[in-house]
Order: sequence, then C-alpha cells, then structure tokens
Amino acid sequence: MDFKYLGFTYSQRPNAVGAPRFCVFRAPVGEILQWAAIHRLNKSHPQGIQREPKRARILGIKRFLVQDQRNTIPAAIVVALNNVKIEPIIGCKFGASGEALLAGELDGLTQIGIKIAESAELTLLPGLVIDGQHRLKGIAEFSPITNINVVAILDTDDNEQAFQFLVINNKAAKVSTDHIRAMVGLNYEELELTSRLRTARLNLDENVGSVGVMDTDPESPFKGLIKWPHNMTYEGDVATQSGHVPPAAIEGAIGYIRSKRIGDLDDPESVDQFFISTWAVVKSEWAHIFNRNSKLLDKVGIVCLTEFMTNQLRSASLNKKSKFSMANPEEVMANTKELLDTLEPDFWRVDWKSTSYDTRAGRDQIVSALDTIHGNLGEERPWYTDVDMISSSEVPR
Repeated sequence: MDFKYLGFTYSQRPNAVGAPRFCVFRAPVGEILQWAAIHRLNKSHPQGIQREPKRARILGIKRFLVQDQRNTIPAAIVVALNNVKIEPIIGCKFGASGEALLAGELDGLTQIGIKIAESAELTLLPGLVIDGQHRLKGIAEFSPITNINVVAILDTDDNEQAFQFLVINNKAAKVSTDHIRAMVGLNYEELELTSRLRTARLNLDENVGSVGVMDTDPESPFKGLIKWPHNMTYEGDVATQSGHVPPAAIEGAIGYIRSKRIGDLDDPESVDQFFISTWAVVKSEWAHIFNRNSKLLDKVGIVCLTEFMTNQLRSASLNKKSKFSMANPEEVMANTKELLDTLEPDFWRVDWKSTSYDTRAGRDQIVSALDTIHGNLGEERPWYTDVDMISSSEVPR
C-alpha cells in the first residue's frame, strides 16, 4: 500500500550535528494506524515506549467529538518516520493566475511517500507513535477518515525516539487557575465557552470539577440530578429545584477515588469515567431505590458506596485470576454488577439507629456494614446478620 501526503520538511537545529529533521503534514487517523505502530513497553517488548491504552480516555475523546460538531483536536500527534520517500516540490502551479513559483519560494514543501507491504508486521512498519495514541484511537472510533495534524521526526534511532517520548510526557503542564481567570480579557462568551468546555470535561470554575461533569455528561447516572443553581427553575419568584444529589457527595466520592492513587486512574478523565461506570450499574440494578427518598443518594450513601466499591474492585483488579483494568469501562461495569449481587439494596431503605452518619466515624460504620453484608450474602447468611447499625425494629425475628 502506498500513502502520499503534502507537507513541510525542515530542520529546527540546522547547524547541530545529530539533530533530527521534522515533517509536518495532515493525514486521516485510519491511514496513520496502518503505517504507524504503537509499541507497548512490557516484558516481551522491553524496547517499547508506550503505556497501556486507557479505554476511558479513548471513549472520552470519541465522546468529545460526538457531543458538539464544532469540537476539534488541533494538537498534533508525534510519530517517528524512517525510510520514507521525501520528494522536494521544485515548482508547481499556484495562485489565481496559475503561475509557477520558484524553488526558493517553496522551500521545505515536500511530498511524503510511505510504502508498506499488505501484511507488514508491526516491527516492520515505517512509523512509530511517540505521542497521541489515545487521540488516534479515540478519533478513529469516531470516524477513521478524520484528518489530524502530524509532526513526524525523520530517520531517528531507538535512543532518539525514547528521548522524545520521555521529554514530551514529562514536560506537560496544566494551565493555572489564575491564567484561566485572566482569559476574561479575551472577551469570550462565558456561557457558550463553559458549555463547550463541559464536552471536554473541563470547567472554568475550579470548584465545580467533576460535579459539572456528572450533572451534564450524557452517560452520567446523575445527569440533571445535582442540587445546585443549574437545576433551578423559576416561575416568577417561585423557585423549583429539580436536583436532589448534594454536590458535596460527588466531590467526596471523586476525592476518595483520587486519594487511592490507583495506577489505572491517574488522570481526571479516567477517574470520572470509573465513577460513571460504577454508578451506572448501581442505577440500573437498583433502579427502585435510585431516587430522592432513598439513603443511597444521600451524601453518605454516595460517598460510602463509592468507597466500598472502589476498594473491592481494586482488590479484584489485582487478583491474578480476575485481573482487569479499572480504566476499562466495560470490565468495571461487569465486575460492579457481580459485586452488587453480594449487597442488599434494602439496607438503604430500612431505619438506622442514628439519623446522622456524616462524620468520619459514621462513614466508617456504613462501610463496615457494607463489608458485613457482602460477607453474609457470600456465605449465604441473612444479609442483616451482625449489621449493628440497623434499628432493631427493622431486623426480622
């Protein structure tokens, strides 16, 4: 198969011995995945550079493009390209009058020719992805014919490729909150910008964070349920609040997941997706108590069940027999469903001895009760056995 692209080739450090050349062009993601390999660093491939892909990030990129037709990804992917044909364009017809430009006026304009065999092995492909594997896969799932910007590093060895990977992945820095605030000077329309940023799971307000994601993301089981001004409607001076889930419940639950420092969940996108995946199963399996009348959707319910599920799923993900990635939504949902089979939804409907458990000691009691119920059902005992926090009137005799 032959691929040809029009691009610009140049040397950033023309007088430096050993500095690589670059070529900048555009290409459909589906084509890039045919001529550029993604080598994983693992025991069988110790010279690979890429980490394992996170399904949550891939789906997040796809969702970002689906949610708003204006959303684009201008950031270029970086690939290493070896043994490809670079042909300078000496003269061409250009402009309204069709005149030919001189070679000097086309300095750097080239045609890149990439040739691969029909059944080429990954190790024989001319390209290697240095940065952008999630963007490539996410855009490909959206539409493989979508073009993306490419920066190719030409004719490099393994050392240069590893160097570029490490520099790119260790020098990135988030935009500071003060910098975002200073953007007010750009005179943007805040409401419109905020709406679009939510499709990228970002928010101008540092205090909203994941709460805004959960209230607006189409996949979130809490969409439209957060009790805050966004879900307030007015008829004259009469206000109606349609949300009932406390924002602090989402903040506390997400904060707990992040505090565990789970390797698979080392970025906000993956944490949010994990939370959405687990609670989507809770909403589906326990639909009859997923409402404002249940303790399940109180702050302590959301925080404590999240804490319990996170710990249990983490243990399962590390088990050699049941090992799975916590960044894979499908696997997380399947394991969450199995976990809920060992819990009792009635726990969230019966009376408890105290009316308030929103303290560290109280939350520990609830998590302990969930652990006891989990053990009871696993060993085929009545679910309420030794669950001390249940009111005595609620325990069958």
